Amino acid sequence: MSFLAEIYEGDGSRMRHVSDQEAGMIMTSPPYYPEDLEETLRLPVSKQVDVKRVAETIYDYQRSLWPVLKECARVIKPSGILCMVSSDVRFGGVLIGVTSMLRQGAEKYGFQLFSKIHMRVISYQRRIKSHNGRPFRADDSSVVEVYSMGALEETGTLGDFTPEALKSMTNPFWTIPSAGKKRIHPHQLSGSVIRKLVKLYSKRGDLIVDPFAGSGSAIIEASLCGRRALGYEKDPIRAGKAMENVSRRIRKVRG
Repeated sequence: MSFLAEIYEGDGSRMRHVSDQEAGMIMTSPPYYPEDLEETLRLPVSKQVDVKRVAETIYDYQRSLWPVLKECARVIKPSGILCMVSSDVRFGGVLIGVTSMLRQGAEKYGFQLFSKIHMRVISYQRRIKSHNGRPFRADDSSVVEVYSMGALEETGTLGDFTPEALKSMTNPFWTIPSAGKKRIHPHQLSGSVIRKLVKLYSKRGDLIVDPFAGSGSAIIEASLCGRRALGYEKDPIRAGKAMENVSRRIRKVRG
């Protein structure tokens, strides 16, 4: 099986390097909102007042990503897995449903949800204040939603995990490490989480695809797990940085 770890500059809605039903797994974390909304979302809580407008902007943006999910349905094998990591966006004290919009898009093109994992980043610490009459809320978390096209088969290399580790992973609530200060993308996911998911839902030699490649983390981890991997990043600067990151990390590990 030829080695492949590549990131292409381009839109994930046109994955021209991937044939129909070629990908064994799609491992991705779609962007949550348009970049020009970042400044608004970082406003002090007391100034986060235009919740309706911000929510409509995020929902419209999420719908604009659905063509990528349509392309995912084209390239995935009938027995393949779509694994999406996402988080709802908090603004003005409420959560805006990014995860539910991604699910709508996935189901629109034939994907069926069959597993869900909730994740809490261990570096995240919310300041707890004494009760002052405000409603109690739980900490925010990320979600991994795992989809298929309905033709599931045994995959993965479960022998890579100890029985204790496998038992732990059946828990739908994971505590995960932060990607750390050296991350090159603002929403970069920890490599340890990607490795677990790749090993659970694919096998050696499979083609792993990431249509929202970002920093290239999914490509790196999939390749180091013995999979072929390619991704797409439409921002030319980030695409260049991601490919440099992929080359550097794989060269360092492989010597």
